[in-house]
Amino acid sequence: MFLSHVHSFRGLAIVGIVGAHCIHSLDWDASAIEYKLFDTLFNQSSIWFFFIAGLLFQHLSAKVTLKKYYINKLKNVILPYLILSIPALYASIYLIRQDVPEYLYEYQKWQQALAFLITGKHLAPFWFVPTISLFYLLAPVLLWLDKRPKVYLLLPVFLLLSALLGRSGLQAMIGDPLFASVPSKALYLFSVYWLGMVVGKFHDEFMDFFRKSVVFFWGASILCFSMNIIYFREQVHFIFLFKILFIPVLLVSLFKFDQQVRSSFRKLGDLSFGIFFIHGYVLAALKLGLPVIGLPSHFPGELWIYILLVALVSVACVQILSLGRLLLGSRSRTVLGV
Repeated sequence: MFLSHVHSFRGLAIVGIVGAHCIHSLDWDASAIEYKLFDTLFNQSSIWFFFIAGLLFQHLSAKVTLKKYYINKLKNVILPYLILSIPALYASIYLIRQDVPEYLYEYQKWQQALAFLITGKHLAPFWFVPTISLFYLLAPVLLWLDKRPKVYLLLPVFLLLSALLGRSGLQAMIGDPLFASVPSKALYLFSVYWLGMVVGKFHDEFMDFFRKSVVFFWGASILCFSMNIIYFREQVHFIFLFKILFIPVLLVSLFKFDQQVRSSFRKLGDLSFGIFFIHGYVLAALKLGLPVIGLPSHFPGELWIYILLVALVSVACVQILSLGRLLLGSRSRTVLGV
């Protein structure tokens, strides 16, 4: 059964991810409150992406063998990642210094390339692929757990652990800013992926519960949204709680208005992986290209500029990917991920 509202959610989530990276392309020094508002709203929208990934993994698990699952992921995620990494790898090794420990640049060139691919440090959004690849490797374990529903009773503990640790909690404890980053993010997002799995397993029951409790989730989301702004990036990661508590609100809304919104989000949902892969390049191209036409590479952080930037990057990605699909035909999924 095709879950149209979940597909729309994926389209919405990818806009959130683009919005999160667009924030850092603007100068918010004179707009600290606005920065915190947009950062809370859009930053870590990958939480929603991981939730959807877990939900769809469970939803489709009965129809796909592990062999077919791994072949699919190799062809449609790993291979596009390797191909689309080539420009960023070249730039990171030969042209610019990335924000990584200096010792990485003491490695041989092939070792640098391997380290970048393992960590995703060569382009801001690319951490996603090494991180979710760990979940692909854990697929047999996750399926084993899924057949033992009582294990899901531990889920609140893992969600609380994520809220307390944050994305870099394990990384900070280990003291390794490079190779510990992916395991740290995976530990942080494990509870989210697992939550997606349990919602996928009991989809109809959860949707009924979400509908009946939507007022509570609205209130809890607003509270955590406000707390994150007040206690911005302090010990308890309220942004994580906000993203989790807002999931039922979004699912209920997208399900209720499915007929009205599905056409708007369908294209974005279809192209979501490709947008994830290339929007970092589009942002980099804008940053390099604007000075060429006499414009500053950084604009002030204002609402209309921010909305325009998110829209511009999203539309550019859709057009590039649509053209790529047309030119590449059946090979587009292995090159572009769509």
